[in-house]
Amino acid sequence: MCIRCRRQSICRQTRNEPRAGEAGAVTVVMLCLMLVVVLFALAMLHTIHTMQAADEEYQQEMQLRLAAEGVTEQAAQLLTAHPEQAEVCWGHKRTEIKTTGFCYPDNMAVQVTAVPRQDKLYLLGFARYKEAGARWERHRLVKGVLRKEGTSYVWLGWAP
Repeated sequence: MCIRCRRQSICRQTRNEPRAGEAGAVTVVMLCLMLVVVLFALAMLHTIHTMQAADEEYQQEMQLRLAAEGVTEQAAQLLTAHPEQAEVCWGHKRTEIKTTGFCYPDNMAVQVTAVPRQDKLYLLGFARYKEAGARWERHRLVKGVLRKEGTSYVWLGWAP
């Protein structure tokens, strides 16, 4: 359909004018390109979310490990400074050692237990979250070793 005007040349197709089929193909290609960009953005968001969840899990695990190691080292210092308290542990299978001085979050429970074996005293430091997400590590156990030398105790380090 041609609009009547003085110059009829404006209604005629020129060589540079796109054809109707080509315009539709360009639209489809652009929609596909936009879909690819949206999918790429969703993949990036998923990756960021996964990395944040892994970071939170790592922080929880490190807090548990450091709390367990801290209470174990504090118990070791207490027993090396006061060997008479360590002597009480030899008569029992397990003895819980009360430690003070550390401040832990309300949702974390820590304790240390002394277990005598031969001439060594194993200190089991235990930290756990009372409420945690299903994917987080809920507890952490570390083992330290004290050896009896005469009337005193010597810290040997961490046991596997």
